Amino acid sequence: MHEITYRIKGMARGEFVVPTLFAEEMYDKKIQRFGPAGCPMVTDAK
Repeated sequence: MHEITYRIKGMARGEFVVPTLFAEEMYDKKIQRFGPAGCPMVTDAK
């Protein structure tokens, strides 16, 4: 099992849409994974 992570950096306030994630094995196309979409909200730092 592999874990793929990524980070986003909020540069402007607002709500944004993160599209559905998709990854597949380069040499075996039968190995594919999908991840959920999201809607992060960027606000002022507290």
